[in-house]
Amino acid sequence: MKKIMNKSWFYIALSFFVAFGIRLLFISRVHTMSITGDEIFSFWPAAKMAGYDWQGVMNTYRYYGFGYSLLLYPFFLIFKDPIVLYRAMVILMMICQSLVAPISYHLLKRYFNIKNIWVLFFGSIACAFMVSVRAVYTYPEFVYDLMVWLSVWILLKLLHTENAWKKAAFTFLLLMCIGYAYSVHARGITLIAGLVLAILFFAWVYRKCPVSIPVLVAAAAAGIIGVRWGMNFLLSHLGYQSGTAVGNTVAVGGLGGIIQAFKEPETWTGFINIIIGQMNEAIANTAGLAIFVVMGLFVVMWKGLLRKKEVLDKQYQPYLLISSFCLMCVVITIGGMALQGASGVAWVMKNGGDKDVFRKITYFRYYAAYIGPLLMLGIAYFVQKRELLNSWKNKALLIYALLQGYWIFCIVPLIYDYSGCVWSYAPYSLTRGFYDPTRVRTYLIGSLVITVLFILFYFLISKKELKWILPVFCEILIYNYAFNAIFHEGARAKANWTETENGIAFIDRLKGQKEISEIDILPYYLSVGGQGTQFTYQFSEPEIKFNEIEENEEIKSKVVIGPDQDSLKTKLNSNDYKFYKFGESEVIGLKTKELQDFAEQYGLESIQ
Repeated sequence: MKKIMNKSWFYIALSFFVAFGIRLLFISRVHTMSITGDEIFSFWPAAKMAGYDWQGVMNTYRYYGFGYSLLLYPFFLIFKDPIVLYRAMVILMMICQSLVAPISYHLLKRYFNIKNIWVLFFGSIACAFMVSVRAVYTYPEFVYDLMVWLSVWILLKLLHTENAWKKAAFTFLLLMCIGYAYSVHARGITLIAGLVLAILFFAWVYRKCPVSIPVLVAAAAAGIIGVRWGMNFLLSHLGYQSGTAVGNTVAVGGLGGIIQAFKEPETWTGFINIIIGQMNEAIANTAGLAIFVVMGLFVVMWKGLLRKKEVLDKQYQPYLLISSFCLMCVVITIGGMALQGASGVAWVMKNGGDKDVFRKITYFRYYAAYIGPLLMLGIAYFVQKRELLNSWKNKALLIYALLQGYWIFCIVPLIYDYSGCVWSYAPYSLTRGFYDPTRVRTYLIGSLVITVLFILFYFLISKKELKWILPVFCEILIYNYAFNAIFHEGARAKANWTETENGIAFIDRLKGQKEISEIDILPYYLSVGGQGTQFTYQFSEPEIKFNEIEENEEIKSKVVIGPDQDSLKTKLNSNDYKFYKFGESEVIGLKTKELQDFAEQYGLESIQ
């Protein structure tokens, strides 16, 4: 046993199984989608290829990446039970996140010369749980994040590759990985921009290029063209004509409107709030440790920019290449959100309105994919430069106080009653965002607990008890993961399932006894989580075509579902319908006597 535990592969495997095992604990709670619209839109191409007709609920369709849909296509062929199908796809999301643990373990040991098993193991677990989404639902982010890690791995491999043919091969592999990330989400264009800027910076510092330029240019051009072609082909396959406006097909909007908006002074206030709010999100999600990481990596990059002799040493090449790549991606992402969202934030700040725009201030999810590799770099850097933690701790404390001060006094008064910004603070204030009211104290208690944790790390650094930082940090990350898996994504999915469970059970029985091919449904959105039930029904009954009833459209199907009898009656073209109650806020209308008799035998309560 002792010989096995001395083997590197044992701890690499252990890191994966710990990361995966913790996530797997939540699989029994998974029944259906959490963000119903976004998820079913990403499923639609795969479902269509598998022979299902879901066109009737796709009136507000948004594009979610043909690469992601192709990945899910085999699941729709293999699994026919919707719950089993969904859980299988969720397990894939879990695997994508959990693979970060063995990848980061290997990278820390192989390319950063970390030998301490304690650091390698807890560092890899921290990287695997440094996430903004929990794998209790499906989303392109899970695959995208893994592609970022694989890109980092290939970049590090390129640094140790001198052979021209091998360099060309790894460059091609790198662009394949980034290209697939781009096919998963339009945000993948950020990786291409970040890579180009990182290569230019690296070339300035070391007077050499880490990649094969001809392969980079050719593969990048082919990749961009290929992804755009694939997107257009998929949209054509779904029935959209060339030139039709479809959401999510571009990562950025037009510059003309942005430039015009910044002529208004208020827009600059919105811009600053987004920048500082996003920076503060990194602090909230790392209990302040992000400050040390960013300080360390900025010092390396600044010395690299000045071509200081210390940084010209080969051991700094991995830090400079990966930090410039990931930090460029972070800057591009936050900058893009700030430019696009500033005017909307400023408008609501001044005039009131839909506070959903304030999510731009705290949308950690968009740049979280690049934070994990930066965390890995920070771990490696401070293992080898431990003395810097102690000498920088007061500077870090000052930065923490300034950012948290601005957050509390300038941003919290804007968002205090909006639950969409609360998720980084909810675990610390024990706020179940979909059920508990969001108040000033929600954010203040959260900030207080985060401050206490930061002071704890400050104390450990002062006492040189550094070995406890990573284990404590892992506990914080895992707790945050578990809380949000239950009370955020999980709670929303549970509400979706609870609301529609009775209806789905009845339709299951109905379609087994009667021939039902189409059902009309009047879209309505849940008070818990705000998700559309038409999407949950369509996914749960994939072989039946559900048709959303438009505002001025009459009901034509023999079966119709809606939130209440009165809403449905205004759209009926017949008086033959009889209504039955499903649950607290859901009714079904049946047109023929045969169907009505079946419903009464089933035990549904008539409300007519």
